[in-house]
Amino acid sequence: MINQEQFKTLQNTFKDVAKRSSNLYFAVVDLANIEPVYQFSLEFYIDLFERSVEKVVATKFERVKMINVMFT
Repeated sequence: MINQEQFKTLQNTFKDVAKRSSNLYFAVVDLANIEPVYQFSLEFYIDLFERSVEKVVATKFERVKMINVMFT
C-alpha cells in the first residue's frame, strides 16, 4: 500500500515528464500551422512515450530519466 508521502514523491517525479511531453507535443502541433508538412499525430507521441518506458524498467527514476531523454 502506498502512503500519501510516497504518492506525492511519485507525483512530483512524473510532473517533469508531463510538462516536457506536453510542451513538445503542442510545439510540434503548432508547426503544422506554419507548414502543413509538419503534422504529427497524438498516436505518434503515445508510441514514443511507450517506447521510452519499455527501454528501462529497473526503477521509476530511471524510467523518468529515459522518458525525458526521448522527449528532449
